[in-house]
Amino acid sequence: MKILFAVTGSVAAFEAIRLIRDLSKAENEVYVVASRQALKYVTAEILRWASGRNKIYTELEENAFHVTLSNMCDIMVIYPATANTISKIANGIADTPVTLTAISFASTGKPLIIFPAMCLKLYESPFFRRNLEKLKSMENIRIVGPVIEDNIAKVVKPAKALKLILGFSPLKRAPKGLKVLVTAGPTRTYIDKIRYLTNPSSGRMGVYIAEELYMRGADVKLVLGKGSVKPLPDIPFIEVETTGEMLGKVLEELRKEPYHLVILAAAPMDFSVATVSHSKLKSDRSYELRLQPCPKIYSAIVKNFPGVNVICFKADIIKDKFSFIGKMTDFVKRNKLLFVVANDISIPEKVFGSESSKVMIIDENGLVTETGYIPKRQIAEVVVDIALKKLGF
Repeated sequence: MKILFAVTGSVAAFEAIRLIRDLSKAENEVYVVASRQALKYVTAEILRWASGRNKIYTELEENAFHVTLSNMCDIMVIYPATANTISKIANGIADTPVTLTAISFASTGKPLIIFPAMCLKLYESPFFRRNLEKLKSMENIRIVGPVIEDNIAKVVKPAKALKLILGFSPLKRAPKGLKVLVTAGPTRTYIDKIRYLTNPSSGRMGVYIAEELYMRGADVKLVLGKGSVKPLPDIPFIEVETTGEMLGKVLEELRKEPYHLVILAAAPMDFSVATVSHSKLKSDRSYELRLQPCPKIYSAIVKNFPGVNVICFKADIIKDKFSFIGKMTDFVKRNKLLFVVANDISIPEKVFGSESSKVMIIDENGLVTETGYIPKRQIAEVVVDIALKKLGF
């Protein structure tokens, strides 16, 4: 992939060195443009070293390099992007190498990914927010971050940015206006005021699916079990504790907004404790817990919103693959689902809480595809590809 990489004058510019280097190591061609202000934090020499290229574009030149680079590169990244740079791009001011190149590149329709970094007051300024919203409204521009910490709007960490950029395909775009609701993470069932039962789900799978959809341009929202990993800052999420709360929030969202697709990637508890103690249980005696089944989220959606497309994740110990595929095929038909993503949890630690997994995707006709143990970000890409294809996009 040919990547046009722009660096602007933020103290976070030093983070760009590692990201450029890692992108180059991943066999991408990285072409670097830097503003004069950026060179106060990093030198042209170190940018040349990181990219492996002799030429770094740091001045407005007569040879129309911005046109050449815009036509040649597949994707543009601005990391970090200052408030000044973002505002200039939003208003068509092309007076630095970065803003000139970004405005030129945006006109090609190819993806431009912007990673903001600035002080919190600037980020919250109504003037800046208007400019940011202008860019967000453009179909081929994605704003990633910032991360709010210590009253600073910090740039997304290089490792996270690297995964997003490498996992992003310039050729894969969600249709404009696609609305998707995703569930992720574990839920809890309380025993008493402070103790609860749960499972080891990290929420990574659902969060990565939401991020994949967001990076493709979909309008996505998460319903997230407490204790899960957090999504990109620009992805809205609702945090819940119990299966009942997750079900309630999903139905509430579907009543409020016309979602095209619901992806149930969470690992909600299947049982709740029949009688929850209103005080802390004493630890000097034994107790018997009676568990009762929780309502199924997919069943409630199918019953109350029959027109919504639903993808359901299933975790099971798969002993007989062909028998399981038959069972899941019937499950998809019976519940009118788009498809099922099945995890084999014979070895739980390989699935729960890990960065990789292996799945089978099964629809009403049987097995669609099967993966080996691969990174969950790759599984997210496969799931989204198949979902969009089935929806006719």
